[in-house]
Amino acid sequence: MFSDEAKKGLLSFIGYGRPSAPIWFIGAEEGLGGHMNHDDEENNLHARAKWQEFMDLDEAHQTLTEGGNNIDITEKIKRRKGSITVWLWMSRIALAYEGLMKWDDKKNKEKARKFVQTRLGRRNDTTFLTELSPVPEKRTGEPKWLAELRTGNLSEKLYMERETRIKDLLKLEKPKCVICYGLGKKKEFAKLLGVDWVELPETDRVFKAPKNSFFLLPFFGQGISHELVKGLVTHPSFLAQ
Repeated sequence: MFSDEAKKGLLSFIGYGRPSAPIWFIGAEEGLGGHMNHDDEENNLHARAKWQEFMDLDEAHQTLTEGGNNIDITEKIKRRKGSITVWLWMSRIALAYEGLMKWDDKKNKEKARKFVQTRLGRRNDTTFLTELSPVPEKRTGEPKWLAELRTGNLSEKLYMERETRIKDLLKLEKPKCVICYGLGKKKEFAKLLGVDWVELPETDRVFKAPKNSFFLLPFFGQGISHELVKGLVTHPSFLAQ
């Protein structure tokens, strides 16, 4: 069970990095990654309840544990298959946006891994990572923990306040590029951003808001591919941002 104080802490977390960063990534919900058991999941939710509104990705994960050990994404990055797959795609896109990676470079996975270890979602760097839901889940689309946390008037109020906070930050910070991922949440992303989606010509399931530098791609896991993301990062509308 979660106290009202814990619910407030969990549902007020916004994201990793700095909101004034030029590149935002918005997902549906954070995956737990790795092979956490039920106790690890619950203990880490209580740890997350103590987080600040914005956290450094590395510092935040060092407050979490898996199998009795702190999660160090700078050293054990290869072991966390669930999280690292998503983070690697983010890093490839961020590097391409900055002009620091040619998409067909054979070393792009190595460069992306280094970006995760040193730059992604960091307090003073170029990316900000947030989600429609701040509550991590074992499987996408199965909101076990969120369902428990959203019981009662307080939780629903906090959830709506968080959505409003993200909308306000988007208006205030005006990120140069926003990448949403997860076609199953297409309507929810459109509602959050206040846009309509139009599929970019000559791409595979890459969408863009006509008047904004907001993009929508499939989830960065099953269904994503090198060629699909290449369609985004080599497209004139992405390169012109």
